[in-house]
Amino acid sequence: MKERKIIYLLMLTIISSIFFVACHSKEDDLNQKKSIPLFNQSVIETIQGSNGTTWRISEVISSYDNDDGFLLTTECLSDDKYTFKPGIEDLEVTLGNKMCYGEISESESFEAKVIFTENEQTVQLLFKDCMIQKDGQYYYKTCFISEYYLAELTEDRMVFYSDNTEFIGDYTEALVFEKI
Repeated sequence: MKERKIIYLLMLTIISSIFFVACHSKEDDLNQKKSIPLFNQSVIETIQGSNGTTWRISEVISSYDNDDGFLLTTECLSDDKYTFKPGIEDLEVTLGNKMCYGEISESESFEAKVIFTENEQTVQLLFKDCMIQKDGQYYYKTCFISEYYLAELTEDRMVFYSDNTEFIGDYTEALVFEKI
């Protein structure tokens, strides 16, 4: 009978320890994640530089399936250049040789605008990509507008995200820029 009690207490101790360690690990994971920060006006200076800076997209993070050809990829955007100029919201976009919609479009265009919102302390990137398509004898233009928000910024790298994440690195939709 005493052996049963000892075995029972030993099993209870082991199970409790495992449960405590598992819960503690999850808390540690949450504590290690960094929240996306709020930004002040000075980040615009880092992005734009004193005479303007040029960036390129080094990575497109997307959880969507791209079977229809309407989603942007790193491959087609990596040779484009995005120049941010001081005091100007609109970016100068210089397209590279790789087309994003080449299989379904005869031409394409990209526009972008960066906006600092002081009361929310956010930096927003409005990104508009358009394609010209032909349907029989008629041409028509299709545009997609996306909103991204600044999540990370260093002198040489910035990340704009468009999902509902709260933590740095947990993006399902994001554009990663690197300074050229």
